[in-house]
Amino acid sequence: MAFFNLKKKGLDRVWSTLDQKMEDILRNVASSKSRDLLPICVYHFSDTGKYITNLFANRKVNFHKLRSLTELDSESIEAWLKKTDVIIFNSNLISKVNLSGKRGHYSKIRSKFELHLIEHYPIPTRDDLLFSYLSHRSDILGPIAYVALTEPWLARVMGGNVRDLLAKMGLDETEVIEHRLLSNSLRKAQVEIAKKIRRDFPYDSVEAWLEGNVLN
Repeated sequence: MAFFNLKKKGLDRVWSTLDQKMEDILRNVASSKSRDLLPICVYHFSDTGKYITNLFANRKVNFHKLRSLTELDSESIEAWLKKTDVIIFNSNLISKVNLSGKRGHYSKIRSKFELHLIEHYPIPTRDDLLFSYLSHRSDILGPIAYVALTEPWLARVMGGNVRDLLAKMGLDETEVIEHRLLSNSLRKAQVEIAKKIRRDFPYDSVEAWLEGNVLN
C-alpha cells in the first residue's frame, strides 16, 4: 500500500506523557461536539480500546462502540445517535468493502463526523488503511492524531532522539507540539520498524506486538 502524503493526514498532536495525551483527547472530543461534529475515536489495539472506554466511562462521556462500519450508514444509527457523545471503533473493522467508496443515503442527512486517531500503528500499513477509508468519506473530517513520547513503538526506534529533536527546535515539552518535521520523524520511525518485522500478527497491545513481530 502506498504511503500517504502528510498534507492529507495532517500533523500529529504530540505530548510528553500518556496522561497529557489522554486529557487532550477528552478536550478535543468535547470540542468536536461543541462544533456540531460527532467525534469518532479509532484505536488499533484492543488494550487501548479497553483503556479509552474506561476513561470515557469514568468521565461520564457517553460512547457507542461500533460492531461494523455499516452502522454509520444504516437506519439503526438513529436509535443511539442522540444519546452518544463519541463513537469508538477498532481499525480492524475496516475492510475492502469499506474502501469501495460506496456510502449509505443516511450519511447525507446527518451532521458530519470528526475522526480522532487515538494511537498510531507501529508500521504504516494500518494507518494508511484508515487514511484510505477516510478518502472515501466526505462526511468524516480529520483525522486528528495523538502521540505520547513514551509510547513503546516510538521508544523502540528513536529512543531519546525525539527529545533531542525537540530541544533543537526549542519546543516546550509541557505543551502540545504540532510540527511537520516531528510528524515526518514519526512516520520515518514507522518505516524503520516495518523494515525489521518478520510478520504482522495481531496482538492485544503494542508491547506484545513489538515483542512478537519485531526482530531484535
